[in-house]
Amino acid sequence: MTDSPAGNPITLAPLRVMQLVGALAASQDALSLSQLSSQLGVPKSSLLSLLRTLASGGYVEPVDGSYRLGQEAFVLGALIARSRPFPDNLRPLLARLNRQCSETVLIAVPGDNWTEVVYVDLIESEHSLRFKVAVGSRDPLYCTALGLAMLAFAPQAIRETYVATARLKRMTAATITSRTELSAVLARTRSDVLAVGSGINENVTAIAAPIFDVGGDVVAAVGLAGLSTNVQRQEAKLAALVRRTGEAMSRYLGSAVYPPGQR
Repeated sequence: MTDSPAGNPITLAPLRVMQLVGALAASQDALSLSQLSSQLGVPKSSLLSLLRTLASGGYVEPVDGSYRLGQEAFVLGALIARSRPFPDNLRPLLARLNRQCSETVLIAVPGDNWTEVVYVDLIESEHSLRFKVAVGSRDPLYCTALGLAMLAFAPQAIRETYVATARLKRMTAATITSRTELSAVLARTRSDVLAVGSGINENVTAIAAPIFDVGGDVVAAVGLAGLSTNVQRQEAKLAALVRRTGEAMSRYLGSAVYPPGQR
C-alpha cells in the first residue's frame, strides 16, 4: 500500500492486475513470468501469486510455462466493448492500422442478404493518389477482398448459396468470373485467414481479414486498399498487419480463438 498525491492510501494489487491483463492483451504471444516481470517492473513472486489467482477464475491461461489471456478475459472485454457502439469501439485499432500501413483502411459488414459488403468505417490514406470510398457504400462480395474475407467464414449454407447463384460480372482483369475460381479463392481465404484482391478497381489492391464476435460468428472484415504497385511491393508485411488487426479486433469483441472453429 502507498499514498496517492492527495495523501489517500492506494492498494497496488488491483492496479497490478489491470497492468498484467493489459500486458497480456497487448502481446501476440504468451508471455513468460520473466518477461512479465521485466515489462511491469514487478517481482516474480508477486506476479506469480496474481497469475495463479487469475488462472483460477479463467482470466489467465498457463501455456507451457508462459501465460496468455483466458476465455473469461475475452468475455469481459466483449462486455466492455458493448459500452461503445460498433464500429466506434474498433476505431482505435483501425487508426493504428492506418498509421502502420499509410494506406486507406476500412471496416465492412455483410449486407442483410449476404450479397454485398457495406463500408461502415474508414480512414483515408494521406497519399495524393489513394483509394477512396464513402461510408455506407456497397460493393459485391465476390470482387472485394473484404467481401471474400467475410464470405469465406460465413455459415456453409450461405457460402454455398452465394457460390451457386451470384452473378459474377467482370470489373477488372483480376475479377473472379467463374464459380470454380470463387470456390477455390474462398477455400484459400479460409486457410490463410486473409483475402487479397484487385477485382473491383483497376490498379487498386486490397487485403482483408475477417472479424469474429464472442460467439465465433463472422460479423465484419477489416482491410486496407491502395495502389497495386504500393501494396504488392510490400504485400507480405501488409498482409501480416491486416491479419493481426483482424485478430485484435476479434479479441476485442470477445473471440478467444482466431479464427474460431471451421463451420
